[in-house]
Amino acid sequence: MRLTVKEIRQATADSVVLTFEKPTESFNYHSGQYLTVVLDIDGESVRRAYSLCSSPFVDEFPSIGVKRVKGGKVSNYINDNIRIGSEIEVLPPMGNFKCEVESNGQRSIVLMGGGSGMTPLISISKTVLSQETASVVTLVNVNLNKENSLFVDDLLHLKTEYGVRFRVLDHFVEEEVITKKGLFRKEVLAQKGLPSKDTLYNYLEVLGIESSDENVCYLCGPSGLMDSSELALRAVGIDKSRIKRESFVADLSKSNQEALSFEGSSEVTIQIMGDSHVMKVQNKAILQSGLENGIEMPFSCQAGLCTACMGKCTEGVVEMEFSDGLTQEQIEQGYVLTCVGHAKSDKVTIVFE
Repeated sequence: MRLTVKEIRQATADSVVLTFEKPTESFNYHSGQYLTVVLDIDGESVRRAYSLCSSPFVDEFPSIGVKRVKGGKVSNYINDNIRIGSEIEVLPPMGNFKCEVESNGQRSIVLMGGGSGMTPLISISKTVLSQETASVVTLVNVNLNKENSLFVDDLLHLKTEYGVRFRVLDHFVEEEVITKKGLFRKEVLAQKGLPSKDTLYNYLEVLGIESSDENVCYLCGPSGLMDSSELALRAVGIDKSRIKRESFVADLSKSNQEALSFEGSSEVTIQIMGDSHVMKVQNKAILQSGLENGIEMPFSCQAGLCTACMGKCTEGVVEMEFSDGLTQEQIEQGYVLTCVGHAKSDKVTIVFE
C-alpha cells in the first residue's frame, strides 16, 4: 500500500518521526510491530523495516521513527528528502515483537532498551497504560545523553498522565554518576558507559522488579545492552519465556555456519499467491535464489531479524543462519526465514500463506 506523509517531527538532531495520513486500506497493527518501507533511491528499489512508535489505541494516525545510521542509504534518504505530502510504499505491519492487550490484566510490564530501540517501546508503553488500567509499566532507558534521547516529551506526558503506573529510569552513557531518589526505594548509582549486567540488576532491584508470572519484559536496543538486560532479568528470577527481544542488527557471533554447507543442488518449490515456482538452488539462500529467478517473494531486512520473508517448509529440510526473528512455536510449526534459510535436502517446498 502507499501512505502519504502527514507530519514530520524532528525527534533529535539525527532522527525524525514520520506520521502518515489514515490509510484507505485495512491497516491493523499491534504495538511493537514495524513497517517495511520500499523506496526508489538512485534507480534501486530498497527496503528497510522501521518500528511503529504510535499506538493503535491512542494515536489516530500511524507513525514510525527513523534515526540516521552512518552510511545508511535509507535512513539518510528519509531524513534528507522525505517531505510532508510524500507518498511512501509500505508492506503491511508485521513482526513478532508485539504486545497483546489484556484488558483485565494486572501485569508488570518491564521495558529495557535505548537509542532507536525506544521506538517500539514507546508504542507498547502507550498501549498498556491506556488499555490495562491495573498494569504498571517500568522503563529502563539507556541513551548517550539527554539530547540524543528519543521521545523525551512523549515520556514526560505519559509520566504526567499516569503517575506511579509509569516509572522511568534514565541511564545516560556520558554521565559519570547517576543519582535517582524519591520514586525509587533507595539511591541508584552508576558509572559512565553502557550499564553492565550488575548495574542493570541493581536498577531492577531498587525498582522492585521481582520474579512473577505477571511480569512480561520487552528488550530493544544494541545487542550488548539486550544481552546484559536479559542476564539481569534472569538474575532477579524472570523466566526466559517471559522475555521478548527485538534486534535491529544481526549478531554475527550467533551465525549457524553449518546452514551454509550442502553439497549438490536442491529442487525448491515456492508456493505463493496460488502459484507454484520450481527452481534449482545451490549454495545460496532461498530468497536470493527466488529473486534471481524472478519470483516475487516477500522480504524486508534480509538479515534474519524480521518475519517479512517467513514461509512454511512443508517438505524437506531448511536450516537457517539466524532464527531470532521467529518464536520457538513458529520454528516447531515448520516456519523458516527464507532470507537466511538454506535448502539441506534434495527437495524442499516452501509455502507462503
